[in-house]
Amino acid sequence: MRTRERFWAVVTVVVCAVVFFSPKSMAIFLKSCDSFVFLADESSSMHMRYEDEKKIDIEKKIMQKINAAVPNADYQAALRVFSHSKLYDRVFGSVLYSEPSAYSRSEMKKAIAKIDAGVTWTSIGYGLDMAGLDLKKMPGRRTIIIFSDGKETAPYTPAPQVARDLKKRIGKDLCIYAVQIGDDEEGAETLNSIVEAVGCGGVVNADNLQNRATFKKFIKDVFGRHARMGITRVHFNFDKAEVKAAYYKKLDQVAQVMLEHPDLKLEVKGYTDSFGSRAYNKRLSKRRAEMVKSYLVKKGVAPSRIIVKAMGESHPIASNKTASGRAKNRRCDLRFIN
Repeated sequence: MRTRERFWAVVTVVVCAVVFFSPKSMAIFLKSCDSFVFLADESSSMHMRYEDEKKIDIEKKIMQKINAAVPNADYQAALRVFSHSKLYDRVFGSVLYSEPSAYSRSEMKKAIAKIDAGVTWTSIGYGLDMAGLDLKKMPGRRTIIIFSDGKETAPYTPAPQVARDLKKRIGKDLCIYAVQIGDDEEGAETLNSIVEAVGCGGVVNADNLQNRATFKKFIKDVFGRHARMGITRVHFNFDKAEVKAAYYKKLDQVAQVMLEHPDLKLEVKGYTDSFGSRAYNKRLSKRRAEMVKSYLVKKGVAPSRIIVKAMGESHPIASNKTASGRAKNRRCDLRFIN
């Protein structure tokens, strides 16, 4: 008779892992953010020329190029400027050219066309503070994209400190990217310090975005990418059904896809090795699949969208005659279905 008790004496506890492979894969778009704010510099330094062109014109061109490349997905978006020319009598100024709302490429194009530099000081910090108020009205993972030469001239709270404060309020859902217009070294340092303060994002020079590969990577990093999703495989320790912390990141990705694609369902099949009775293994495989489902439900996925199947010791993917083979067979396979 097969007994689990005898096996306890010789079993080697196997550290669990999550891996991907791609049979029966399907194409899915994975968003990097749910909401974004274009934050554009309208200060007087943007009137200066860089390589025979006004920096404000370079700024608008690169913003229009990025706007044209935003993927077709559900985003909330806004466009805010700082150091607005109509507020030249104030040290700090910031105006919304596009209120936080469902993203529209055509409306954003019109808003970008309104941008113009004025005779004012620059305060990226003030612009970030105001963008933070916009983000409070916007859902999910939020991103600010700064367009500026990076030159700070106004006596406001330093922009990196404002960014740190925003990160404390918003948390891990905040990223900041910056597109530098021109090649001012101090400006580049300021923009890099802002991004470092939040620990998520990146800085790129507008010149570099003329490179096709660099531009495509920027769009993927900021907005998202198309991917083929195959089977997500979760392995378990012997006679256990608990989901380990090492798996959370991969399962969070699965939950993210489910939340972004409400038309999808998920099949979760639980499996065991061949030790123990078939009846016991059937129950264990169900517990494993149910634990995975429970984790995803806690992340917001509706229970009705997750189909659990208890497969017991059937369909082994490795030999049950070796410890390493049995470890591979103790698993759950997750597969998206239409």
